[in-house]
Amino acid sequence: MKLLLHSWAAEPLLDGRHVRGVTFESKQGRRAILAEVIIDATGDLDLCARAGLEFEAETKAGGAGIAHCLNTGWLWAGVDFARWIAFKRDDPAAYRQLMADAGDALDFAERPVVGWSNDVALFLGPRLSGYSGVDVSDLTRVEVESRRRMVAHLDHFRRQAPGFENAWLMLSAPQIGVRHTRRLLGRHRLTIDDWREGIRHRDEIGVSPSPSQKFANVSVPYRALVARDLDNLLAPGRHMSCDPQTQAFMREIPQCWLTGQAAGVAAALAASGRIAAADVDAGALQAELSRQGTYLQVDAGSTTAMAGGPPRGPKVSITADTPAF
Repeated sequence: MKLLLHSWAAEPLLDGRHVRGVTFESKQGRRAILAEVIIDATGDLDLCARAGLEFEAETKAGGAGIAHCLNTGWLWAGVDFARWIAFKRDDPAAYRQLMADAGDALDFAERPVVGWSNDVALFLGPRLSGYSGVDVSDLTRVEVESRRRMVAHLDHFRRQAPGFENAWLMLSAPQIGVRHTRRLLGRHRLTIDDWREGIRHRDEIGVSPSPSQKFANVSVPYRALVARDLDNLLAPGRHMSCDPQTQAFMREIPQCWLTGQAAGVAAALAASGRIAAADVDAGALQAELSRQGTYLQVDAGSTTAMAGGPPRGPKVSITADTPAF
C-alpha cells in the first residue's frame, strides 16, 4: 500500500454501478488512482455527490436542524486562568454582568474553556448558523467572521476580564468545524426507531453508546456504510446512512473510528475476494473485527449474510497478499 498526502480527491471514475477509481489533484497536477474498492471518508460524502448519487441533507435555510452551526475555534496564551476561575467562583454576579456586557458590545460572547495549562484558554468559537459546509462562499464567510470576532473578543477580554490582561492570540483552528452536510443513502438507514427499540443487527460492526441512558447501546449495521446505488463504495463516518437524530451522535469521533475501522476491513475482504462490497460475508467481517479487538454484541463469525441484504458472497480472509485499495 502506498500512502499519498497533499492530494485532493477530484472526481470518481464511474463504470455503471462500479467506481473504477478516483482522480486526485496535487502539486504534481491531476492523476488517476484505480482501486477495487473505494471508501468515501470525506465526512461530506463528496465522492458520492460528485458521482451524481442521491443523498440526504438538511437545508441551510434558517440554520435549522443538526446542521445549525459552523465554527472556528481559537487558543489564547498569556492567560491566568486560575484567576479567571476564582473570579467566576467568588463573584458570580460580576461574572454574569461581564458576560452580558461582552454580549452587548460584541453581539456574541464566547466563554473561555480551560486548556492544558494555566496560561492557555480555549474558545470553541462563534457558532454561526445558516451556512452550508459544502459551499465555499459560506465557508469563507465563516472563516473571516470567526477571526474578526476572535480579535474583537481579545480586545474586550484584555480590558474587562480578570486574568486576560496579557492574553495573546496563540492559534486559530487549522480546520473549520462542520457537523453535518450530506448523508449516504445506504442499504440500511440507521434510525431512531432502531436504537429506541434496542435492535441488534445481524451484520453489526460495532456498538455506540446511546444518546440517553434510557436506551440500550446502539448496534451499528454494516449495511449503513454500503452505498445503495454503487457496488464497491463504502461511506463510514458522519455521513453514513442514518436519520438526523442518529447522525447527531454517530458523527462523534469514537463512532467515526468504529465505522472507519469496519469499512477498512470490509474493503480488504471485498478486494481480496473480488466481490462487491455488499456481498462481504458478515460473519467473516465480524470475525476479523473481533480479532482486532472490536466489541460486538453478536457472536463473531456466527452470521452468514448481511441481515436483510443480498445473498452471501464467498468467505475470504485478510492476508499479507491482500491487494491494496
